[in-house]
Amino acid sequence: MVSSVNPLFDAAFYLSRSRDVADAGIDPYYHYLASGAAEGRQPHPLFDPAHYLEFHPEYEAAWANPLEYYLTHDASQGPAPHALFSTKYYLAQCPAVEADGINPLLHYIEFGAALGLDPHPLFRTTYYARQCGPGLNPLSHWIRSGVALGMNPHPLFDTAWYTRNHPGLGELNPLAHCYAHNTSPHPLFDADYYLENNPDVRMNALEHYLNWGADEGRDPHPFFSTRYYMSQYRQLSEFSPLGHYLERGAALGLNPDPRFDTRYYRELYRDVHENPLVHYVVTGKREGRRTHPDFPMDSPAEWIDLAPAQA
Repeated sequence: MVSSVNPLFDAAFYLSRSRDVADAGIDPYYHYLASGAAEGRQPHPLFDPAHYLEFHPEYEAAWANPLEYYLTHDASQGPAPHALFSTKYYLAQCPAVEADGINPLLHYIEFGAALGLDPHPLFRTTYYARQCGPGLNPLSHWIRSGVALGMNPHPLFDTAWYTRNHPGLGELNPLAHCYAHNTSPHPLFDADYYLENNPDVRMNALEHYLNWGADEGRDPHPFFSTRYYMSQYRQLSEFSPLGHYLERGAALGLNPDPRFDTRYYRELYRDVHENPLVHYVVTGKREGRRTHPDFPMDSPAEWIDLAPAQA
């Protein structure tokens, strides 16, 4: 049996994706070195050789063993090891890692996750760690188990909702798919709406909203007014306005828009046990439910007519 000392080789993960190796009783690391690497098999949840090589034909020399190539070359300058690990984004949070010549992915696994550093703009380490518990790497856990369990990697990414709305994903990771295709990540974040109303945005809509759009008062959805929400509650701490409403604001009875009364909706419809606005957008609007005591509007078109103009 070959003993694996490679920090980016996860034997249990490798065997779970290589049933032929498990059934044959072959040592997984020996198999990976002998043939698995050349066959493009994935050695670790956070190292995807297909992603590492896909857009970088100049890395042809790495085809024999992409993992070895990644570990023995300057990882801070090369392609990302996984669709959900952005080397550039990670190093921006800890520039000393690059200055000291430390492999960024190894740093995240060994130290960064515990420090609350994020591997990707749309993966919130501290948020997910509260769900998966201590002692586990948050991103690795989400990839291995969390997606199937419907756990969310970010307050504004609804895993279960996204997978229901994209039934053909198969083995594709839903967050990676969402980021690559710039699609809506949550019932209350309408990517098409955001891009249509902000033609200057030429990047991922949610990433822009989180980094700049929320502070600029841009709206993520026709039924969520950022400026109106912030006029009620300005101490958002680590949350965006929409994230705050989802995590805390609805429970406090705050309203996302002048036309939607959170307390009224919850009290009127006792069958609603989820976020009131999420329920309305997903189900209630189609059912003609009322949203405000002063707006008995059953027609969706009337919402558009009364929508506040964006600054």
